[in-house]
Amino acid sequence: MQQQIQIVYETKGVKVVNVWLPEGTELPAEWRTMTYQAQDEWLYEHQSKSKTLWSDEHQGQVVNVLPVSRLKAVV
Repeated sequence: MQQQIQIVYETKGVKVVNVWLPEGTELPAEWRTMTYQAQDEWLYEHQSKSKTLWSDEHQGQVVNVLPVSRLKAVV
């Protein structure tokens, strides 16, 4: 059996995403005073779909390396 290793990278860069809301969905009354982080979380929770238009993410440094374990079901 092949050994599998998972590598976790921390990346920095820019990503542009279009988000669609279901028909009839209204933005919250406090939308203009919400932080970008709060707006992003609200959109994620209420979106019907999203599409990444552009991504320029720069690979950063490795932050973790882990072996991947596979468990077998015992019958």
